Amino acid sequence: MGSATPNWISLAQKNAESIRRIVRAHKFDDPKVVDYEDPKYAVTLLITPVGQPSLLDMAGIMNDLEDELHIKAFVVTPDSFEATATAAGSRPKVFSL
Repeated sequence: MGSATPNWISLAQKNAESIRRIVRAHKFDDPKVVDYEDPKYAVTLLITPVGQPSLLDMAGIMNDLEDELHIKAFVVTPDSFEATATAAGSRPKVFSL
């Protein structure tokens, strides 16, 4: 018997097009779901910067996801993801939307 898909993956997949649209509207692209369970957030997204986005763009993504989709999300960039994975000594799995 196969294991069930975690809720956070199902949530992201169900809303994939809207998540992509919101991410792209804030100077980021290619959102991926990170296998990282944080009790404060429904999902963690790895997002790739396009051009020179700011922290305000990242906050905008988090706010828009919560306002439009009712998803409380945390977002990380590739650099911060690598630093966190290195410090933790483990690498969470990453899933494409």
